[in-house]
Amino acid sequence: MKFGQLRIGTASGSILAHSLKVGKQTFRKGRILSEDDLKSLVEAGFDTVVVVTLEKEDIHENTAAQRLARAITGTNLSLSPTATGRCNLIAEVDGLVLIDSKTINDLNLTNEVIAISTVSPFKQVSKGDVVATVKIITFGVAQSIIVECEKITKENSIPINVSQFSTKNIGLIQTTLPVLKKKLLEKTREVTKKRISDLGSTFIHEEICEHDVSKVSRAIKRCYDNGCEVVLIIGASAIADRCDVLPKAVQECGGKINHFGLPVDPGNLMLLAEMDSMIVLGLPGSARSPRLHGFDWILQRLLADINVEGKDLMLMGVGGLLKDIPGRPLPRKRAVQSKI
Repeated sequence: MKFGQLRIGTASGSILAHSLKVGKQTFRKGRILSEDDLKSLVEAGFDTVVVVTLEKEDIHENTAAQRLARAITGTNLSLSPTATGRCNLIAEVDGLVLIDSKTINDLNLTNEVIAISTVSPFKQVSKGDVVATVKIITFGVAQSIIVECEKITKENSIPINVSQFSTKNIGLIQTTLPVLKKKLLEKTREVTKKRISDLGSTFIHEEICEHDVSKVSRAIKRCYDNGCEVVLIIGASAIADRCDVLPKAVQECGGKINHFGLPVDPGNLMLLAEMDSMIVLGLPGSARSPRLHGFDWILQRLLADINVEGKDLMLMGVGGLLKDIPGRPLPRKRAVQSKI
């Protein structure tokens, strides 16, 4: 690819490098100059023009962008029209974005003209959202560079996919203590129902019981018997240990504790468990708020049919310091300042 100034008579078929005002018209950069364009330039007083001339081994930016976008496009994605060396990947469904970061980095490292930008891994998207964009920086690129990129994607898995949300039956258990107000239970129910509905799943069963191992255990069993695939438990008192009321209740009904704790704030006191095929999430009281919470990330993955294990929770710390909830009794900044 050659970049530089050419005399008008030799610029036919070249790509205009900078936008120009030509009489009453504007020739935009990226325009492939035709013979008629050259006549207009001469009539407007131009002797030379700055252009890009593609060589035999080069391909146009739009062709390159489309080929590269096609190579990285996986499940539940479609491509936008390509223009100015850019092609977008569009979500075809509501779900979570799955990204192989290493492959994207390898592609961007092949050459400075390659620019692939994506949303964050596991970002929730709606149908029609832009998930990634492929941009070729220059007006053309050597075909060998695109071939190398295509080779990288073939040797690895396709790096960008959307995992669609499925409809699951969700249950809610709230435990009570004498200090807990009934209005708080009602608010929690409505907030939780909206969370579930917004993700396309169904709130099918609710239990309210005392904060007691045996009673919570029986409530979990009833959720299972009523067809819940996921049950959320918000205790009147947050889980403090694996031997606390909620974990013990899971174990009493034959369940298994998979992980306790989460490096996302709010959401630290999080329990991941299971009873047979039903996933059990023990939530801290901060999950009563409609604001983004650590458990939202876990619930989203479960509803997108993404397997979640303890290690997955432990890897959520980067980016896991979420905005403090106004009115929380111990916002992070004040908590530190109070000890100075």
